[in-house]
Amino acid sequence: MPFDQAVLEPELEYLVRRQLLSRREPEQLLMLVGDDFEFTGAVSSAESVHIHVKLDDLSDLPHQELRTRGQLERWKAPGYVKYRLPGDLNVIFSSFPIAQDDLIKGAATLPRPFVDHFGVDMRTEDTRTRRSFDEIPTIAAHAQWRSVRQGGPGRPVYGAHTQVAEKYWVYGPGGADDWLRPTEFAYGQLLIDEQYLGCDHRPIDPAHPMATMALPWEESRRASLGDDMKGIVVYVKSDDEARAARAVFDELDEPPQDRLQIRVLSNDRPDEFPDVVVALWRLKESCPLPLTVVDGYPVVTQRAPTRAEAVRITTEETIAPAPGVFQ
Repeated sequence: MPFDQAVLEPELEYLVRRQLLSRREPEQLLMLVGDDFEFTGAVSSAESVHIHVKLDDLSDLPHQELRTRGQLERWKAPGYVKYRLPGDLNVIFSSFPIAQDDLIKGAATLPRPFVDHFGVDMRTEDTRTRRSFDEIPTIAAHAQWRSVRQGGPGRPVYGAHTQVAEKYWVYGPGGADDWLRPTEFAYGQLLIDEQYLGCDHRPIDPAHPMATMALPWEESRRASLGDDMKGIVVYVKSDDEARAARAVFDELDEPPQDRLQIRVLSNDRPDEFPDVVVALWRLKESCPLPLTVVDGYPVVTQRAPTRAEAVRITTEETIAPAPGVFQ
């Protein structure tokens, strides 16, 4: 569908004025919906476009103003809110890791808030839309953009409580230092579930100097999430650390005895180290133990949880690694 720049511009100006977008980021959105964009065929098949903004705290947002300008589409704690603004523009704000860049120490360097990516929502599953979607990697190669595919037949792409059939991600021709942010083309109906489905992180730009450190985190997490990884698992180096960690949870008003495991790992048996421990050891370049993991997601590393963290772990849904784990 065509997008009206005259309708979009006041919304973008508002987001800049509230310091939720930089001065230059609206240029890319307007380029994306313009007639000269390399992927204009795919954009013309979309029903909406979106901007995904990373920030530190959702409470810092001008929620009342955003509701006045548009419609609250979805608010799912912790760390995610989506507003629908005029011009078929969706603006998503999140504070938890959504990109492979977020899972690599030193890879994400932009000060928050910043646009993680722009999105093109190709929801109609007809022949024309499918053809436009399938042409994306060829167009990208000719225009010297880089592209990465996610999902495909039998393998939907998950975004916490949502899923679509598949995605292409494209990255500007200027290399990893280009001012252009990644662009997502999502094909298929957006399915929403109250149950947490997983989070397939936005792929890192293949040209990023740290791209070789990227981990297929969510895919490997789901594949390895056996009974020994479900619930709360605290990995420790000694019996003393095990007792200290258990004491924190035992002191809660409702101790999670049926969900809590404490496992002592030994340097003498490195083959028994779970992938999450090995990955964090490699990324942090130091031993991550003690390490607390909730449903496969690391949430506290190199120490036992505090009482406040234990309360949060046992009362709130964990849908991503804690941001500080990878810093």
